[in-house]
Amino acid sequence: MEKEKIKEALIGYFEAEPEEKFTVQELADKLKMNKAGQFNFVVQAVAQLEHDKVITLDDEGNFSLVRHESAPKFPGIFPSGLLPIVGSPTAIISTSTSSPFNAE
Repeated sequence: MEKEKIKEALIGYFEAEPEEKFTVQELADKLKMNKAGQFNFVVQAVAQLEHDKVITLDDEGNFSLVRHESAPKFPGIFPSGLLPIVGSPTAIISTSTSSPFNAE
């Protein structure tokens, strides 16, 4: 298996279980690449993914998927109305599905 395909398979394993941590041996087992030459390709692919900041290594020798923080989510119920925004004029916040600008 070529290195790019190994990397794709590894990313698939990490994305399928984003909370899970894996050793290189566990990853090689998943890929069924335990022979010496094959294992070296797994090590190289893991090293490349770590270098590319796709996965990270912890103090115990386990690799896990790097979490990319998305925009913060604020669950809840928010009122409609005017909201002062720092550094700009007032913003209009609407929680309805219709636009306040199309009111008849």
